[in-house]
Amino acid sequence: MNLPCATWPTKQQTPLNVKTGKGLPPVLIVQATRDAATPYEGAVELHKRFKGSRLITEKGAGSHGVTGLTNPCVNERVDTYLLTGKTDRRDVTCTPHATPKP
Repeated sequence: MNLPCATWPTKQQTPLNVKTGKGLPPVLIVQATRDAATPYEGAVELHKRFKGSRLITEKGAGSHGVTGLTNPCVNERVDTYLLTGKTDRRDVTCTPHATPKP
């Protein structure tokens, strides 16, 4: 069993009500348009269901794991979101990340 939070030096707090979204940061969705494992259409549908969410699209890329690769357009926005909870005012489309040449 993996219980890392049992050793965190903080006390339990009252959970947020996720049904209303009140007090929560906006949802950030990051998706490549050619990801065969999780089709882009699913990300678009999820985006519609989460009011106020933001979608970062890596257009033309087929990577399943979009974040942490070599795309500053994606990485800088994800880093900002994780550090501050803030997103762009609008959805963002990024060009594909660089791929190595054979």
